[in-house]
Order: sequence, then C-alpha cells, then structure tokens
Amino acid sequence: MKIFFKKKVFQLRPFREAVKYFSIKNRLKRPLKVTIEITNACNSDCIMCPRQSMTRPVKNMDFELYKKIIDDCGKVGVKIIQPFNFGEPLMYNRLGEFIKYAKEHTKSRIQISSNAALLTNEKAMELLDSGLDRINIDIDGFTKDTFEKVRKNLDFDRVVENTERFIELKKRLNKRIFITISIINMDETSGEIVEFERYWKPRVDRVLDVKYNTWTGSVEDRNESINNSKRFNCPCKMLWDQMVILQDGKVALCCLDYDGKVIVGNMKNESILNIWNGKILNNLRQKQIELKFDEISTCRACNQYIYMEGSQWQYMWGGF
Repeated sequence: MKIFFKKKVFQLRPFREAVKYFSIKNRLKRPLKVTIEITNACNSDCIMCPRQSMTRPVKNMDFELYKKIIDDCGKVGVKIIQPFNFGEPLMYNRLGEFIKYAKEHTKSRIQISSNAALLTNEKAMELLDSGLDRINIDIDGFTKDTFEKVRKNLDFDRVVENTERFIELKKRLNKRIFITISIINMDETSGEIVEFERYWKPRVDRVLDVKYNTWTGSVEDRNESINNSKRFNCPCKMLWDQMVILQDGKVALCCLDYDGKVIVGNMKNESILNIWNGKILNNLRQKQIELKFDEISTCRACNQYIYMEGSQWQYMWGGF
C-alpha cells in the first residue's frame, strides 16, 4: 500500500505542475473579471460591512473614465464585467446607461449585485432593457426581524416586493437575465437558511448560501463554525482572476480592499494589461506564492481562504 501511494504521488506531481503552469500562463494574459466601482455610495448600514471604516470619499465614477475602462476591456477580451464594487449600484442613476455602453462595446458578460431596496418598477424595466446578463440580489434573512437587524436602514417587505416584481417582469417580458438570490451564512441568519432556500429556489435561477467573510479582518467574525486559526496554504485566487477598479480609477489589490490600501495601478493613465502584468502586482503574487501573506497589509488577517478550501485551485498549488 505504501509503495503504491508513493508511485501515485510521483505520477501526479508532474501532471499537477503542468496544469499549474498552463493555468497561470493563461490567467496572466488578461483578468477573467473586471470589477468597476461606478459608485461607492450605499443606502444600507449592514452589520457585516466595514463601511464605517472607509476613509475614501463617497463619489460616482466619471463616465469618460468608465468608457476608457470598458473600451480597454473590449480590446483585451475580458469575459466578465461587474459595474459595482463597494457600494449599491442602483444608487447611481446612470446605471442603465453604463450597462448599455458595456454591452455595446464588449462581448463580456455584464453582472451586478444589489440589495434591491431601490429596485422600483422603473429601475427594473431599465435593467431588463439594458442588456444586463446577471443580477445577484442579497437578502440576508428569511424573516423581517432578522433581515432588518442585519441590513440596517432597509425595509424587508419592500426588498421582497421589489425582488418578486423583478422576477415576474423578467418572465412576462421573456428576458434571459440570470437571477441569483444570496444569503450570508452567519450566526444571525444560519437558522433561517433552510426556509430561505425552500422559498426562493423555485422562483429564481440560483440560490447562494455565502460563507461569511471578515473583510480582511476589519469586521467582527459572526460565524463561530469557521476555524480562524487556519491560514492560506496556497496563493489567493483573486490576484489571478479579478481586477478591481475604484471610482477614481485606482486599481485596488482585490474586492476586499474596500479602502484602497494596496494600489497596484491607475486606469486614468495606464492600461489593463500594463497593470495586470506590471511589477507591483507580480511582486505581490510572488509574495503569495511564497506564502508571505503577513508582508501584505490587506492580506495579513484575511480569511478568504475559506472560499478555496477543497477547490481545484488549492489542489493545483499542493495546498491540501
């Protein structure tokens, strides 16, 4: 048994190294996903969000800057564009216009995430006509009491009403938009997830039970079931998958770097490929390959590893 096991490991190692080489080489051609923060304004004060710690000014992205980014996305063949980041996209009254421009100038899949509090009939029609491919609606709770304790300043009944109306409009107008409903699995919501899934699964394309993230250690851990003594045992996938552009054009390390503490470039005067294959980002990738997460301020206390445990990405790097 021992000899067979050793032979199997020996056979797997060169295969895994080959997969890793070609996967990384392909990922460095361009980001799979570009996240564009068209606004960092929000209408909610969620208990799991570090919004109160953000020091960046609350502003909308200039349309000319947005067009430059989108044109670059189309040029390099980005597969997914997300015109939202650390904010509620429906707070920006030009959202539909922004989505239309992206659809007309790229072949990318366009997707957003929203809390649906502002998803009025007018806004729903605007999104359905914009060419939007996917929308995720965050509803953290199955009951009014739980939801309003978690997503402060929002009204549960209005969010559910807006969401159900959007679903019905999609069906009535025969639109192909893919609708996801998500709930963050934390101490406050864990007891309602079964009922939540039972209610929403027949109504939408997908329901997500999302693991709780501490935003690089910026907020209280609200999920006691996660072992916080664990650490990354492979590089974080984000640095090979996604580029995050803040409302002023600066490119943050990742979507969890809500305050832009680690900046790797600026789309006002650089291109996507120059930043993606630039010295700053490649140096940070190398630190992660060497598991020197403590040398990167944003990564030091991050628990993003919970999304990679048992994944193909983790296996590829030998982190199991």
